[in-house]
Amino acid sequence: PIYAAAQEAGLPVGIHVFGYSGHAATSTGWPSFYIEEMAEHGTSCSALLTSFLFEGVFERFPRLRLVLIEAGFAWLPSLAWRLDRIWHR
Repeated sequence: PIYAAAQEAGLPVGIHVFGYSGHAATSTGWPSFYIEEMAEHGTSCSALLTSFLFEGVFERFPRLRLVLIEAGFAWLPSLAWRLDRIWHR
């Protein structure tokens, strides 16, 4: 319902996918340093965006705008390349 309402209103959905909910934010465990935590943001957003794509969110809501907060975008070209390369598997 949130995506439908946002699309109808022409508003973006902002997502901040980080934080600690009792689980380590990285696949290698709890970060020891701030830079480790910051480097994980791109990985978290890659996983989120991949899920949105392959679960069909943008097909169901073609005018949905998504804002991935505090993640930069340098990870996006490599993710796009990787998904183009392996989607058929």
